[in-house]
Amino acid sequence: MESYSENGAGASEESSAFHEVGWGKPPKQSRFQPGVSGNPKGRRPGSRNKRPLDKSLAAIVSKVGDSKFLANDGGRQMKLSMIEGILKATAVSALKGNRRAARDFLDLVERLERFAQGKAERKYQAAKAEYDEFVRTFTEYKFHCEKEIQQCRAEGRRASNFFPHPDDIEINIATGAVRVFGPWNKESLAEWQIIRNILKKGEERVKDLTEKLHRARNERTREAILRDIAGIERIGERIRECCEWLILPPCTTQT
Repeated sequence: MESYSENGAGASEESSAFHEVGWGKPPKQSRFQPGVSGNPKGRRPGSRNKRPLDKSLAAIVSKVGDSKFLANDGGRQMKLSMIEGILKATAVSALKGNRRAARDFLDLVERLERFAQGKAERKYQAAKAEYDEFVRTFTEYKFHCEKEIQQCRAEGRRASNFFPHPDDIEINIATGAVRVFGPWNKESLAEWQIIRNILKKGEERVKDLTEKLHRARNERTREAILRDIAGIERIGERIRECCEWLILPPCTTQT
């Protein structure tokens, strides 16, 4: 029998070794050694491509359904998948008077239509929620910026630079469109100044041509002026389309 020391410690080396073996503490001689593989023979051939057990049934069904076979169709052979073949056989049986086949086929069609409608509705609701968030964000942003600008003017202070500026944000209540035509940051101010100068010169040119149009008496001259006006306006519209940021409400799922 082993004796214990006065401080309460005391177990033999054999007893200490015995107590070290247990849950999560395997014997030292059976533990993995550093730098030595626990599976020296490696993975078995083909085991890498095995599917998990919970996915095997779905994989088998998908594989069988997509497999091809030769079918006779009006005297000619054609390749069909198993799913296509089953659906075609069911439809043919329904046309021949098989009520159960007709019921099954029409039930499948109705379920697919409901699924498609539900999918379209979910997509529309997600797009609408995103659009509503955009409109709410820009409406609140425009309101707070305009309020701060008015307060600064009333106090005789210079308002901060806003990007985008509230004057560049247009929210059309009738159509639901949100349009931003202006710089989004300080770095793009110079570029937008050039764009606005081009549009301003175009507007001034259209104004001059319109005055000439009123004074013109020759029909050919009037036609030439009208062509010039239309060309300048098309260029301006194209510039705006390329530079503006526009978001429209999503289309409804109803057709």
